[in-house]
Amino acid sequence: MIYDHLIVGAGLSGLTLGLELQKKNKSFLILEKSKGVGGRVATRRINDQGVDHGAPYLKSHPIIFELLHQFNVNGGKIADPGICVVGGMTALPKKMAENLPIIKDEKIVHIEFIDKIWNCRSEKGNHYQAKKLVITAPLPQALELLSNSKVDFNQDLKSISYTKGLLGLFTADENLLIKKTLPDNVHSVLSMKSRQLNPSAWVLRTTEDFSEKYFERSDDENLAQIVTLFSECFETKPVITHSELKKWRYVVPNYVLPHPYLEVKEALYLIGDGFLYPDVRGALLSAKGLAENLD
Repeated sequence: MIYDHLIVGAGLSGLTLGLELQKKNKSFLILEKSKGVGGRVATRRINDQGVDHGAPYLKSHPIIFELLHQFNVNGGKIADPGICVVGGMTALPKKMAENLPIIKDEKIVHIEFIDKIWNCRSEKGNHYQAKKLVITAPLPQALELLSNSKVDFNQDLKSISYTKGLLGLFTADENLLIKKTLPDNVHSVLSMKSRQLNPSAWVLRTTEDFSEKYFERSDDENLAQIVTLFSECFETKPVITHSELKKWRYVVPNYVLPHPYLEVKEALYLIGDGFLYPDVRGALLSAKGLAENLD
């Protein structure tokens, strides 16, 4: 089957584009390399209970409130930095994805434009075809796919980089009292109890500088240091019952393009949080901007 559109990535930008194309009655398919949807809006399970280990908040913006209302997601708890979804951040992308055609655990590794059709091959050897192809991955990942497929693009795009993230996921005492001043190298430490997730779970995010400096260090070394940082965050030493490291190679773009999308080649588009705003606002507005200009 030759689809009208093939969307690579089921993060918020890919899901939003899918919803817009659905309104237009276009044939499309979303391919997602991981086993879940939402991208960096991520919730995982520890001891069979949720832990938000991706984006901790969504930026306050009318487009976010509109989505929360549209999909009847459990409120949208407003916190100082933005909005956190009670019951887990992935509640929103899961609702968005419910009626969309998505194949998960399917990573596209090669693309080729033949006779006005984009031909895509997955890591598993499956083939997909579409008249138009949209890549929603963080720009460095998108450019890696283009390079590996020998698709030319403006080399200036390589200058767009992302911050990195090193996080510690913990279970410990539920009622720990966080110090007013966090240790150096700690960006934040968040309890999952107030989100109606795992009541004994905590997520520690290290600073941008720490993450950049130590990202390539061994996981064991990073986890050991983050465990120490976690212990220093509270008035009393926590009793840690579980600890693990989470690494995000692409967190926030250091620079965004000033337009909603980029047509790299004929019928080949890039969208996502590398456009307009360096966060979920950019991801959503980018998808909507492209949708308005797709026939």
